Amino acid sequence: MRSDAIGHEVLADPHAPRSLARRSTLISLLVAATVIAAGITVVAFRVSRTVAPIGPHATVPTLLPPCRTPTTASSAATPTALGSWPYHVTLHGDFEMIAAANGSLFALEACGAEESSLRVVEMKAGNGAAIASQSFERAAPIASAIGVTGNDVFFGESRLALGGSADRPPYRLSLVELDPRTLDVAKTIGLGRGYGLSLLPGRDGSLLVATGRSLVEVTSTGEVRRIASFGGVVLQHTALVPGTDEALVTLFTPSVVAPAPSTELALVDLATGSIVSHLELPAGDEVLSLAAVETSALVAVSDGESTEVERYTDEDPERRLKALGHARVLPTTLAPVSLLASGQAIFAAGLSTLTCTNASNGDAEASTSPKGAAEVMTGIAQLGSSTYAVTAAGLGLLRLPAACTRI
Repeated sequence: MRSDAIGHEVLADPHAPRSLARRSTLISLLVAATVIAAGITVVAFRVSRTVAPIGPHATVPTLLPPCRTPTTASSAATPTALGSWPYHVTLHGDFEMIAAANGSLFALEACGAEESSLRVVEMKAGNGAAIASQSFERAAPIASAIGVTGNDVFFGESRLALGGSADRPPYRLSLVELDPRTLDVAKTIGLGRGYGLSLLPGRDGSLLVATGRSLVEVTSTGEVRRIASFGGVVLQHTALVPGTDEALVTLFTPSVVAPAPSTELALVDLATGSIVSHLELPAGDEVLSLAAVETSALVAVSDGESTEVERYTDEDPERRLKALGHARVLPTTLAPVSLLASGQAIFAAGLSTLTCTNASNGDAEASTSPKGAAEVMTGIAQLGSSTYAVTAAGLGLLRLPAACTRI
């Protein structure tokens, strides 16, 4: 396959525990298991919980319904800082991801002995009010997601479904629209089989849905439009390019015999579904995480022995990411890393390093060293002037260095 002239630079030296890269790795394993099975060549109860106020003018905390603590939940002490950055947990729980919109934080929480039940929790900034959706039983936390766009709230549900032919994708997917006032189920859209869901806020109030097999758009009027399908490959990661009608994706081609599995980085035009530019990564490389801003993209890549964060840019900023050029190279690390976007800042979060990077120029603006897995950040969201982060202990306020807030 012909590749565009694309350069890269390694940005930081962050480390991350296994959990940060589990979604990508699990998808690869599920694909491999499906391929092998088919024989073909392709590649404790908490009675109640009180939500601490989450703003400077918070009043009465709100009681949430019971959530059975997963046996997989961390038993480590609640951190008061992530490295040297002050951190205050406002809600304890096992959260998979968070998003901020319309003066609220939305979080996907795992309950049940084996994370066998998921629910969406909304917390209002300022008064500490919180509500939770119904429980979605047997939804897979590793492959489910939340999405907020305009005034709409969505839960992307993935349920393991191994019936049928062995080469079919392992999850049955549904998009659940929730009433933004109550989080009651308003509507459910079946999306068929796939490898998991990612939900991203699109332009003009739309929602971009990645199923592992295709990209789908749900417009603000509820219309469902298929943007692109990817036959023979697995869509693993998706990042919208701000200010454009494009998305950066990684496409994984599985294989159990030669040639080895391969991964391609591609820029997709969301209006036409066509691939604008692409790059085939070296054989054996696996993309662990992906983030993008208007003129550059960051990709965490592992070759099985080490991990590096690569920055892709266009030599001419006016062309954004349409023609990607060469950039400098910095050191690598031995452990996985998670890339978390917050405005123009990209946070490289790992087991021993937390770095905020200016994605527009690739400069690391500030860095700290978490003291063990309890201080590893796995999600971040900006709500007004406050920054909220997810750790193994739950959801809390994170005080960033001035260098990070100026990005």
